[in-house]
Amino acid sequence: MNAQEPGSCDVCKTPRTADELVSIGGKNVCADCKPDVVLDLKSGVKGTARVSAQEADRIKRRITKLNLLSFAFALPGIGLQFLGGFAIAGTQNPHDAQVTLMLLRVLGAPLIIAGLVCYALMKGRSGVLGLLGLLSCLGLLILHFLPKNCQHCKKSASYRAKTCADCGAPV
Repeated sequence: MNAQEPGSCDVCKTPRTADELVSIGGKNVCADCKPDVVLDLKSGVKGTARVSAQEADRIKRRITKLNLLSFAFALPGIGLQFLGGFAIAGTQNPHDAQVTLMLLRVLGAPLIIAGLVCYALMKGRSGVLGLLGLLSCLGLLILHFLPKNCQHCKKSASYRAKTCADCGAPV
């Protein structure tokens, strides 16, 4: 490739001419990405494409939306299930108590499942994990402690992580 031939940075994918790229570790890298690649090589981390600011913002908005939806569905569902327990204590007829309990649990379970589907998607996981909502609060705890997956590069991250160690995207 001569100095005027178009190319692109292997890290950020920005179009550059050959004289704006330097080869580091077998990758053509622009001046903007060079410090990160050198640091990654020194630390033994594989150089992966960093997420752009626009993509990070889009991912963050999606995560926020899914988080709000998870609360909007799961909290009323959990509330209905707890309300069923209180309804049993307030009734004199055991048959009425069982019917009330079953009705409130049947109404609450789909809400919890919907909330946990949103929560699983927020963590970069499959929405099928929302079926843990059948376990009520226990399912929520299990899903909470599962590691997150980056929504940009799909790498696993700690359940406490705020950004992906590989690409810098919010998790």
